[in-house]
Amino acid sequence: MRALHLFSNFKWTGPAEPAVELVRRLGSLGHRCELAISTYTKGGDSRALLEEARARGVEPLLRFELPKHFAPIRDLRDARALARHLDETSPDVLHAHLSNDHLVGAVARRFSSSKTALVRSIYEGEIRRLSFRDRLCLRRTDAVIAPGRRAAEGLLAAGVRASRVKVVEPPLDLDRFDPSRVLPDVRPDLGLAPEEFVVGVIARVQRRRRFDVLLGAVAAAVEKVPRLRLLVVGRGTHLEAVARKPARRLGLEPVVRFPGYLSDEKYLAAIAAMDAVAFLVPGTDGTCRALRETMAMGKPAVVTRRGILGEVVDQGRTGFVVEERPEAIGRAFVELASDLGLRRSMGAEASADARRRWHPLHQAEAVAAVYAEVCRRGA
Repeated sequence: MRALHLFSNFKWTGPAEPAVELVRRLGSLGHRCELAISTYTKGGDSRALLEEARARGVEPLLRFELPKHFAPIRDLRDARALARHLDETSPDVLHAHLSNDHLVGAVARRFSSSKTALVRSIYEGEIRRLSFRDRLCLRRTDAVIAPGRRAAEGLLAAGVRASRVKVVEPPLDLDRFDPSRVLPDVRPDLGLAPEEFVVGVIARVQRRRRFDVLLGAVAAAVEKVPRLRLLVVGRGTHLEAVARKPARRLGLEPVVRFPGYLSDEKYLAAIAAMDAVAFLVPGTDGTCRALRETMAMGKPAVVTRRGILGEVVDQGRTGFVVEERPEAIGRAFVELASDLGLRRSMGAEASADARRRWHPLHQAEAVAAVYAEVCRRGA
């Protein structure tokens, strides 16, 4: 099977890693895949995606501008160039990963004489509204890959045919997020004692992330579990107003730690230092990769029912799926803090779930099956 993947960005954004890894893993299964990325770098000359892809053994195709946002003249020029490329190379599948490259791909097929199938990956865990452009493109798409059931339901509600909607859970680097890895103990560096119960949250500190609810839950729980601590891994321009000041008002200054943004081994070590994690609102990555990373490392999770969160966590087995109220979230914190056996059981189940559901080869095999289906359908 031969596939050309389109990615209309030059930055290492949320969907970039799964797109690159999919190309790489499909190649390991014997499929011939190319990844065309954006060469339109207005506002910066960062080549992060190009460099990351090359580091992972994927040499991107730099033949199209592929701007992130709708640009009629550039998009039309790309569509014509892509149509010529399709006629020259005749790939079986054209796989779009973002909205603007989806548009370019859909238009290119109209110009091309090839019989290339069009597939789109969706990275939102919940689809509430689709633009006219997206609706138009989806009607001309042979298969749409959704990351979960809720996103699939949103596509069906938007009028996409059920036979064209495929659920394939996104992959995770399970070698990196391995609970058996030996990592440095960073609790002393974070001001955390060995006996303290640490709830971690990994998120950009923004108003919409409901830090008011999270801090309210911590305030309610710490009355019953004085050793509870909250570790906020992330940064944000409104951190002071959204998190630090509210924590001070609630008397939680001794309870909450703000180490900021962490990367590489420091990020892994911070996850290892956590006893449990909390996610109230999905971030810009609708597949909630940070939540899945912590679960892979054996951390039970407390989540709300927003977006894909309730699909990632299995209520009562890998964590708690609760109402978005401080009292409900606080009760889950208390239960986990009070029961070491429950924490260990849920953490082990979460790690096992990750290996069963999010192995990169599983995703590649599922996507290859989608390719085979759309090609049979179009034959």
